[in-house]
Parts: sequence; C-alpha cells; structure tokens
Amino acid sequence: MTADIASVYGATATADRDRWGDAAVRLPAPASGWSAPRAIMRVRHQAQSGDPLAPGSRDFSFGATFKKDQRSSGTTTDNGDNLIQRGLASDPAQYKIEVDGGRVACRVAGDAGAVTVRSTVPVYWHRWYSAECVRDGSTVTLRVTEHLSGGDRVTSSRSSGSIGSLRWSKTRTPLSVGGKLAADGSVIRSATDQFNGVISDPFLDIRS
Repeated sequence: MTADIASVYGATATADRDRWGDAAVRLPAPASGWSAPRAIMRVRHQAQSGDPLAPGSRDFSFGATFKKDQRSSGTTTDNGDNLIQRGLASDPAQYKIEVDGGRVACRVAGDAGAVTVRSTVPVYWHRWYSAECVRDGSTVTLRVTEHLSGGDRVTSSRSSGSIGSLRWSKTRTPLSVGGKLAADGSVIRSATDQFNGVISDPFLDIRS
C-alpha cells in the first residue's frame, strides 16, 4: 500500500497529534467558494493482481479517531465530513463513514443492496471520538466511542439487510481518509465533503 495527499487549490495536510499524543493529520479548515483549498489522504494498493481493498463477501471493519473543527459544513462543495471510505454512492460497491448533521453514519453497499446505520450520539466539535463500522454477514454495526475525561463511553447501533459482495470494476479505486476521491485518485471538486479537523488511526481490517 502507498499513502499520500491529494489536494487542490494549494491545500495542505499537516502533521498533528491526537488526544493521546499519537501521530495524526490535520485537514483543511472550511472555506467558501469553488476554489476553497481541499486535501484528502489517499491510500492505493500496488498488487499486480486482485484487489486487497475489496472485501468481497468477507466480513470486515473500518474506522478512525477524529475531532471536528467548530465549523465544518455549509457550502455546496464542502457540506459534509467524510471520515473514511472507498467508492461513491454511484459505484457498484461502497463502504463509508461520515460525520454529517452532527451524527456519525456508516454505509456498506454491495451487489445485493446497501445497509446504512446512523448513530444517536451527538458529535461536539471540542471532543475526540472513535468510529468503527463492522460488516458481519447481513448485519452492519456502528460503534461510536466518546473519549471523555471520566472515561470512554461506547454506543452501538446496527441494522441488517442484503449487501452481497463488495467489488470494484476499477480495482485501482483508492481508499480515502477525509473526503471524496474519484476512481483515478483525483479530488471530486464539485462535492468534496472535506473533513475539517484532525484524524488519527484510520484502519481497514478484512477478515481472512
């Protein structure tokens, strides 16, 4: 795997630290206008055959730890906070965690259908959270951990439905952290859904 930053309009992603002092990445603050700076972490595989970022019919989990900026939406190009994802809603498959409308949501879509789970936990800009989405057969579980001074608080939400196999015809489609990328790895400028804030420990775990 290789990881780099895809950006437009002079955007930068900078090194930061999370609540525990571990390495994190700070993504651009929100800005209005078509030419607002945007930067997204891009992960691509180098396999000569197969697609190690495609779970197929296997169970898998993915997620990240994050803290949002006080302002993080409100423009047509940046009207959401996509945390981690592969694929778009129009693709044959997708897995995604977003932080929109003050709540975390997870979507897992395959060739048999899509399941979306929304958390009841409100997300406040000054707090750290971790989000993990788990596909287990036909059930999708979203776990949101609030990292509070008195101890962690974990809330789980789940939903079930037909999902099928997650495969991409364009096997070089990247995994993105902090916004939307096209199959060729470029930033989708029309609706980037840039995450505005700090992200640490993004992960994808596909069971063998």
